[in-house]
Amino acid sequence: MAREFQSGYMYMLPLDNKYYALLPERIWWKPWRWDLNGVLNSPHLDEHLTTIASNIRRDEIIGLMRIMGAYNIGD
Repeated sequence: MAREFQSGYMYMLPLDNKYYALLPERIWWKPWRWDLNGVLNSPHLDEHLTTIASNIRRDEIIGLMRIMGAYNIGD
């Protein structure tokens, strides 16, 4: 059984991607809007988290993650 898509979970990407994982987060003052952050696949740990998209809907987050190749979305 697949895990339901949730805020704060890490969704993995293939190893040849620029990003190691994707991290969707709800905006706390607008719970129907989301931000999508990417963990860079880089040895430099001081600059490892970048914002890919912000202030978008849940279905848009899922679509972006599928386009980027995330394989443990569960929807």
